Amino acid sequence: MPRPRTITDEQIVQAARAVFLEQGFSATTAEIARRAGISEVTLLKRFATKEDLFEEAVGLRDSAAWREELVVGTGDVRRNLERAALRFLDAAARIVPSLMLIFSRGHAPDHNPMLERLGNPIRHD
Repeated sequence: MPRPRTITDEQIVQAARAVFLEQGFSATTAEIARRAGISEVTLLKRFATKEDLFEEAVGLRDSAAWREELVVGTGDVRRNLERAALRFLDAAARIVPSLMLIFSRGHAPDHNPMLERLGNPIRHD
């Protein structure tokens, strides 16, 4: 029988958010686990990768909810687009400040797998 959980996923995410804000994306899962008061193994059982934890800590997982407003064949097209745009802007207003702070912490963009998951919006082609 497994031991009962002593820390919630939300508590881990809060610890991760604090560490990412202090150290940027280069923060280690070991440091996040230490801050949360758990082992790194426990952390990685709950969040398979640092990128998964980062997405949760910054709020990227919920950032695509605006797409729900893009309903095809239902309602007024203009109104649907306006609602989608407003939800997109709301999501961006919540997420962009954290992303700016986290990505400004001296990381090397060429070595950041999170940027690739986001489609590398800062790539200079």
